[in-house]
Amino acid sequence: MGEILDFKKHEPDPEIEYQGQGSAICFGCDATWQAVAPVGTIELECPQCSTMKGRWEFEFAPQVGEAMLVCNCGNEYFFVTGAGAMCPNCGILH
Repeated sequence: MGEILDFKKHEPDPEIEYQGQGSAICFGCDATWQAVAPVGTIELECPQCSTMKGRWEFEFAPQVGEAMLVCNCGNEYFFVTGAGAMCPNCGILH
């Protein structure tokens, strides 16, 4: 039987305004878990091997229906530069 987790310890902290929540994976031991961390957190502590080799399994993206920039070529991902947002697919600067 697997370890029983106390979900109260893994809930978002109401004191932190923005938090990421989702699947995480450890690059050290291949453990997977549901993680909650402040937005901008890159390294996550693995609950199995206690190393800082945990990473978010999926990227963060706006919810479907929210206003977001989409290039004429259909691409939704951009490089943000000092001159604006550049589409890495077609090279157009928006």
